[in-house]
Amino acid sequence: MEKVQALLPPDLAGGLSGEHSAAYPETEMADWMAQNVPEGEHVLVVAEPVINGAAINVARANYLTFLDGGRHELTLLQLDQSACFPTPNVPVSCDPEKNSISRIPPDAIWVEMSGRCHVISLSMSNLLEQTRQSNSDYLMISGSQAFPGILQLLPILQRSNAFEVAHVELARRSSTKRSVVLLKTTGREPKTLSTQMTMNALLKLRRCEQAKGPGYSERIDSTFPNGIMALSRSSLQ
Repeated sequence: MEKVQALLPPDLAGGLSGEHSAAYPETEMADWMAQNVPEGEHVLVVAEPVINGAAINVARANYLTFLDGGRHELTLLQLDQSACFPTPNVPVSCDPEKNSISRIPPDAIWVEMSGRCHVISLSMSNLLEQTRQSNSDYLMISGSQAFPGILQLLPILQRSNAFEVAHVELARRSSTKRSVVLLKTTGREPKTLSTQMTMNALLKLRRCEQAKGPGYSERIDSTFPNGIMALSRSSLQ
């Protein structure tokens, strides 16, 4: 137990002890899955990405795996474009050029700006391919209001026709704003969706393209052939 706690952020490690554990959505989701998801089922996990030098997604995925206790096969989803930041004691193994706006997949369903005109993105084709490769019938999304874009995958995935909600655990304490959502694949072909991003991310992206000179509007249109759905801050609550 001590070794596991040492690998987790303080707020997560605190959730492993006694009466406080039930107040955390990750714990409640694990309890629900133990009773409602057959043992041995494969689950693809979408967690908060590495951003601003913090390996949040690895800690969150490790925590979810620990709570699951080996009842299910959990696999961490790999984004199309992951944040590329130098982190203490963690070697940089990514190419920043791969995070350029011009490399955003045409079928991206979610985009976030990670600084210096670099992006983080997830495409529907990548999501479905990893679902098939990992043999996962379930998709778990773990996120927080500190990084709301991840949680906003829920409505867009519902609209896609390829996923349906199995269970939701929302934050119930003022000290934590994390939530966990479990979706189940439907086996149906996905609809074509606009790329979703926060209004703040869209403004940053526009500034980056404007800095390249004339024609920025056309460049944005060609990068996002399915259009853009911008989310206001109020819609993330």
